[in-house]
Formats: sequence, structure tokens, C-alpha cells
Amino acid sequence: MIITRIRGGLGNQLFQYAAGHSFAKRLNRRHFLDVRSYGHDNLRAFGLKEFSISAEIAEPELLPPEKETRLLAYAAWKHFGSKPKYVRDKTVLNRMLSQRQVQDYSGHASIYLGGLWCSEEFFKDCEESVRSELGFPNVMPDQSRLVLQDIRSRMSVALHVRRDDYVSNAQVTTRFGTCTMKYYKSALDYIRSKLDEEFGVFVFSDDLDWAKKNLELDADLHFVDAASKLHPHEDLRLMAACDHNITANSTFSWWGAWLNGNSEKIVVCPEVWYLSRKKRSEHMVPAGWKPMPAFD
Repeated sequence: MIITRIRGGLGNQLFQYAAGHSFAKRLNRRHFLDVRSYGHDNLRAFGLKEFSISAEIAEPELLPPEKETRLLAYAAWKHFGSKPKYVRDKTVLNRMLSQRQVQDYSGHASIYLGGLWCSEEFFKDCEESVRSELGFPNVMPDQSRLVLQDIRSRMSVALHVRRDDYVSNAQVTTRFGTCTMKYYKSALDYIRSKLDEEFGVFVFSDDLDWAKKNLELDADLHFVDAASKLHPHEDLRLMAACDHNITANSTFSWWGAWLNGNSEKIVVCPEVWYLSRKKRSEHMVPAGWKPMPAFD
């Protein structure tokens, strides 16, 4: 079996799920999810239940000790290599995931995937299957349906502004930073240079009031307020429905762009994901996307 630890917001959950699904599919194993982190996370909720996922929630007897509640037992499990076999994302990324390297783990009856797995490299050869797993629910709130109709009535660009803990938490701010107005202006200019028609810009943000007051862009802006924090998948659905995307350094808008099924889509994304590292984040940029400076 493959067990994936699921934690964080919806964007991170999707990366973790996609990597786990890919592992399970390649090794022909059942896929289980460890969702215990949401028992003590007051800020995030388990959002994958809104999608057409096939993985099952793991029963307690299948899981290793939890770090947050049994630290010493957790440390002993990792140190002594007890079952299930612990596999971390950085270890696999450093080796670059391939069919052969996944098979290296085939001798283990159970594998536990820890980490964030924030790269398409972990699942791009299973893209069709991942997209099938992440189908949006058929039922849609009326407000979302109205926005979707507006998006489909014109050429559309989804633009995401990520703030939340990126500005409220000093430690997170130092690590990530927020995309500058120059980035968004340059991204729009780039998209204009590629298109022969006018388009509407649909703005998504976890701080929409700030975006309305401060987003100074020469564009036909539409601020999307169709989803609450309890239903982030609706914002994701609407981002993916736009013709083109401008992402922030956010896994949430990354998935809004990746799930966009338009074969002619233009996606602009930050070339540096982590402000603190000051280096290009190639593993976060799928082929065909346009990386641009976001913090200058």
C-alpha cells in the first residue's frame, strides 16, 4: 500500500495527493491518506473530499506514530526504518523521479510518503489519471455558476493575489514574500502581446478587499467573490475555467492553472518561488509556462 500524509491548504493537498496517486499507480498498490493533521489544524480543512478521488482514508492501525502527538515514537519509527517505509519528497526529487526509481521501492509492502511533493515531476507521466481523479463536483453554487457563465462569455484571464499568512506571519513573509504590482503588470503585458483580442481579468484572492483597493492595473477587472474559505475548490474550479492564468507563488493558483484544460492556454508564473532563496524554481514551472520576476 501507499500512504500519503495530507496536510496544509488545498494547493498543498493536491500536490501530495497527485504524487501519492502516481506512486500507487506505478507500483499497482492501493492508495491511502493520512489526514490526522486536520485534527489539530485550526486554519486548514481537508479539501480533497470535494474531488473524485479514489484513495481511501487510512485506518489508525495502518499509520505510523504521529509527530505532533507522539514525537519520541515518531522519531524511533523514522530512525529504525520500521514499517511503513518512510519516503520523503526531497529524497526522490534529488534523484529525479522515474519509473525505474519508483520500482526501487517495490520491495516494501507499505510506503509512507511525507513532505510536500510540490513539483509536476512527481506525476506528469500520470497526468491523464491525475486529472481524472481531480474532477470537480457536478453540483455548483448559484453564485459560482453565474461567475462561470461570465468567464465563458469572453476571453478570460485568471489572476491570483496571495496574501493571508504571506503578510500576517513574519516568518512566512520572509520566506515567501508577495508578488509585486510590477509582476502583475508585466504578466498582463506579456499576455496582451500574445493575444489578438480584448480579455477580462478575473481576480481571485484570499484578501479580496485588499485587492480591490490596491490592484492598480490597466485592465477590465472582475473581482471574484464566489467562494468562501470553506469551499476553496469553487475558486479553483473558476480559475481553471479561464482561458489563461497569472499565478502567484502559491500552490493554490498553480493548480488553478494546471487544471486549466485549454490546450492554447498562456500561463505566467513567478520564476522564483521562495523569496528567501533568490534562485529560480525550475521544478515548480511546467513546460510551456512563462516564468517572470515576481519580487523585483
